[in-house]
Amino acid sequence: MHRQTGVTLVELLVVLAIIGIVVGIGVPAWSTIARTNHLAAITNRLVGAIHLARAEAIRSGRRVTLCASRDGATCTTEGYQVGWIVFRDLDGDTRKDLLEPVLARGAADHTVVIQGNRPVARMISYTPMGVPKTATGAFQAGTLYLCADGDGRRIVLSRSGRLRVETARCGEGASG
Repeated sequence: MHRQTGVTLVELLVVLAIIGIVVGIGVPAWSTIARTNHLAAITNRLVGAIHLARAEAIRSGRRVTLCASRDGATCTTEGYQVGWIVFRDLDGDTRKDLLEPVLARGAADHTVVIQGNRPVARMISYTPMGVPKTATGAFQAGTLYLCADGDGRRIVLSRSGRLRVETARCGEGASG
């Protein structure tokens, strides 16, 4: 007698149902992971740019400033999600002038909203001592809030110039 091998229609339908359940559970979880990783990547790029500004100020003995920049050449008052630049602030006024060299650029990412409270909303500027100060010499400390699809991060800048990154809820802070 010749024995037949294969699967029955019932077995095939059971396997397809199991695959459907696994995909139905896995796809939403995967999109959450992707969204969280994207927010972490943007946060890390901005933290890296701030660290670069501080390190370069100490290394060069000159003020270095990070500011939001839409065109990669001048500062803007918009949020950092339009992009940012790090530049050597030769005259110490915390505004990008024509002859001041750009040290780094951060690309725009409109999927993440980045806002800062008043001290850091427009720029972050480090003195040669590695301390953040405004052009008038006032200490600069504050918080940047990053938000994407309900997930949030907070970058806290201390008076000493050190950073701390925390998980946050979207909608927290960024005022005053």
